[in-house]
Amino acid sequence: MLALERCRVCQGGNGRLHSVTSALPIYIWPLPPGKSNRFLDAGLFVCEDCSHVQLQTMTDAFIDSFYEDEYLVLEDHVLDRSRIEALVSAFGREIIEDARLLDIGGGNNPVAGSLSSLGYRCESWVVDINPRPRAKELASKVVAGRFEDADLPQGHFDLATSFDSMEHFNHPSDVVARMAEVLRPGGLAVVAVPNLTGLISSIPHYMVLHQHVSIFSVGSLESLFSLQGFRRKALLREDTAIYLVYENVHGPKDLSPASVDPWAELDRFRSRMEVIGEEIKALGLAADEHRLGLYAAGGSSSLFLANFPWLRECLSAVFDREEHKQGRIVPGTDLVVLPPEKIASSGVEKLLFLSDSIHDDVAPGLSVDCVNLARFFKAPIEMENGKHRDAWNSG
Repeated sequence: MLALERCRVCQGGNGRLHSVTSALPIYIWPLPPGKSNRFLDAGLFVCEDCSHVQLQTMTDAFIDSFYEDEYLVLEDHVLDRSRIEALVSAFGREIIEDARLLDIGGGNNPVAGSLSSLGYRCESWVVDINPRPRAKELASKVVAGRFEDADLPQGHFDLATSFDSMEHFNHPSDVVARMAEVLRPGGLAVVAVPNLTGLISSIPHYMVLHQHVSIFSVGSLESLFSLQGFRRKALLREDTAIYLVYENVHGPKDLSPASVDPWAELDRFRSRMEVIGEEIKALGLAADEHRLGLYAAGGSSSLFLANFPWLRECLSAVFDREEHKQGRIVPGTDLVVLPPEKIASSGVEKLLFLSDSIHDDVAPGLSVDCVNLARFFKAPIEMENGKHRDAWNSG
């Protein structure tokens, strides 16, 4: 039975289950042939004390297993560069130049690589449970293991970055408490996480996955940091992601007000997923006599198929232009990811796309019937004061 023993933000024991997504793949990226996967339910819980949305309690060992060497991980160096550029735009070059920087969870996409490509000099440390060779090549020092337990100098760092990692931590409150210890007084914590509201509006099928044990809103992220004595310095982005900067002031440790009604947002999520399913079913794909293919083999597409398993069962081939995915198996199927050059000889007559940009780039050059399902995903995003905040391209 799914349960939440303690809230990951405020440590309260007042979590309530909203709903369950069934049979999600533990490993959402395509796996090498012969590697096993599991499909488990994910419960969406709301903390009644701090309004944080999160998945059920999981063991540390279970979460650690997500990041083993043989499983595919995403690289996105361009995104990290754009984040650094947004930070410099807001605070000036001096925030990074000659700084002592700590990169938390950057073992695959180390900030040090972005800093080097942009011409910045600084002392850069990386702490990651399973740091990759790129981190070891670029960082001044790499520490393997959980950040909460890492041997780091107290009050040493000017800047600590956590890009797309806070949502993965089983104990984010311990992580932020440790950040307060290793940052100097007045040092800055720079954090980017997926945004509950933005995900529901833009890519709802990518909101619930076992790797993202926390689904932050601005308010719950504020509580996470304010409960450890941080104060907000700047909000740089609020759309599908939240990009916030906090100052280590050792201030009052209080809950922040909720920024959204989590129950209403999760109701909206379930409603959107139901509507998307009905709109796709109306296309008649399940009854179509044509051989059906999919041009997408990433984590997002695996989650999309897991949410609509009837569609997954209709597929006869999957294609992707990224070579590191080719030859691997799509979760929940026995389909091997093929290169796009195989489309013509595959027998596929109708090809599905899950991305506007990939569809617009690829579809015009194909002779098969192309269907872009991404048009069903997006809903208008209403942000604070009706403004759409964005400091870099959404990607």
